Amino acid sequence: MARAVHTAVALYAVAVVMCALIKVPDGSIFASTGMAGDTAAGYLSIWWALLILGAIALIYTVVGGFLAVLMTDVIQFGVLLAVVVFMIPLSFNAVGGVGNFIDSAAQIPGFFSGTSETYTWAWLLLWLFLNVAMIGGDWPFVQRYISVPTRKDAKKSTYLIGLLYFLTPLIWYLPTMIYRVMEPGLALDADAVTMTYNGEHAYVNMSKMVLMSGMLGMMLAAMLSATLSNVSGILNVYANVYTYDIWKHSEKNRNADEKQLIKVGRIFTIVFGLVIIGLSMLIPLAGGAEKVVVTLLTMIMCPLYIPSIWGLFSKRLTGRQLIWSMLLTWAVGITAKLTVPASILSQSMIESISGCVLPVLILACMEVWSKYKGLEDRGYDAICEYTDPDADKEPDEHAKKSVKAYSFMAISCFCITLGVIALLLVGLLAAGDPKTLAVKNIVLSFVLSIFALIAVYIVYRFIDSRKQKSVESK
Repeated sequence: MARAVHTAVALYAVAVVMCALIKVPDGSIFASTGMAGDTAAGYLSIWWALLILGAIALIYTVVGGFLAVLMTDVIQFGVLLAVVVFMIPLSFNAVGGVGNFIDSAAQIPGFFSGTSETYTWAWLLLWLFLNVAMIGGDWPFVQRYISVPTRKDAKKSTYLIGLLYFLTPLIWYLPTMIYRVMEPGLALDADAVTMTYNGEHAYVNMSKMVLMSGMLGMMLAAMLSATLSNVSGILNVYANVYTYDIWKHSEKNRNADEKQLIKVGRIFTIVFGLVIIGLSMLIPLAGGAEKVVVTLLTMIMCPLYIPSIWGLFSKRLTGRQLIWSMLLTWAVGITAKLTVPASILSQSMIESISGCVLPVLILACMEVWSKYKGLEDRGYDAICEYTDPDADKEPDEHAKKSVKAYSFMAISCFCITLGVIALLLVGLLAAGDPKTLAVKNIVLSFVLSIFALIAVYIVYRFIDSRKQKSVESK
C-alpha cells in the first residue's frame, strides 16, 4: 500500500503540470470543479487528469507488459533530458543572468539557507538515511541490481543512481528557484496552502514563460511518458511478485500453466492500478504532494525498508520479529504524531525519528535479546549456503554481442530523439518565431551541442564497426 501511495503521488505531480497547460471552457464536464485542491477556473480538472492518465497507464501495462515500459523509457529520457537542460540557460536569460539571480535571491529571507524551521539539519540527515534504506530495499531498485549478470555491473548501476541523485535535483530545481526570484510576491507573505500551490506550479509556470512553441508540448509529453513508465514499471514488478511469490506459492496453484499465470498477473495489475488511481485522486484533499510524500516515506515506507535490509545481515532475527518491528514502529510513530504537541517537537521531526531512528532502536533491542537468549535463525544459514550457478557469471560472446546490439539501439534512439528536437528548434528559427529569435544565441548553441554529440556517436560507431570487421576477418 505504501508503494501504491508513492506511485499515486508521482501520478498526481504530472497531472498538475498537465492541468496547468490545458484550458477547458467553463461549464464543460472536464472543467475545474472549484473544490479545494482542484485547479484554477478555466483549466482541466485535476481529477479528470488523474483518471485519464491512470487509465492510459493501466491499459498499456496490461496489454504491453514490460516491453511497453522499455520502449517508452529511452525516448522520454531523451526528450525530457534535452528540454530540462535547455530550460536552465533560458531561465537564467529571463532573470537577467546568473549574477542578477544571485543578487535578487539574496534579498529573499532564507533563500540560500540549507534548512528551515520545518526541515532542520537533523531532519535532512534522517532523510538521507531514509533514501539509503529505500534504494537498498525497495523492489523497483533491487530489480535493477539483480537483473545484471555480475557484481561489477550491479555496482555500476548503484554508482550511476548515486551520481544522478546528486545531479538531477540541481537540473530540475534551478528553473523553479529562478521563477521564485522573478515572482517574489508569490510566497513572501503567503499562507501554507498558497505556498504549496505555488511550489507545485512553479516549474510549469517557468516553462510557459521561457519555452517556445512546440517545446512546451514536447516537455509535457516527456513528463507524461516518464510518469506512465514509472507507474507501469511498478505495476509490472508487483504483479510479478504477487503472481509467482504469493499466488503460485499456494499448494493448489503450484502446477498452474503460463496462461493462468498471465491471467492472474493481469487481474492483479488492474486491481492494483485502480487502487493507485483512487489514491492519487485523494492527494489534493490531503494538502498536496509534499505533505503526502514526506509523511509517507518517513513514517510508512522507511519502517519497511530498514527491517528488510537488517534481516539480510542478521543471523538471529526471524521474519516474524522483523514484521513485529514494523508494526511496533507504526504504532508508536502514529501515537506520537497524534499526541506530542508541536511546541515540544515539530511534526517533521516526529515523523523522521519515528520512521528512521525508532526501527533501528527496536531492531537493535531485538538483536541484543536474541543474542542473550542464544537464538539463531536457520533461514540465515540457508541463505548463506544458497548459491546460484548463473549469478556473478560473465556472459558469453553471444550474450555480449546481444547486449551491445541492444545498447546501440537504445543510444541510436536517444540520438534520433535529440536530433528531432534540434530540427524543431532550427525550424522555429527559420519560421521567425519571436520567442525563439529572442534567444537565438542560446538556441544555436544548444542545437550545435546536440549535433556535436550525435557526430561523436556516429564516429564511435564507425570505428567500432571497423574494429569488429577486423576481428571477424582474423
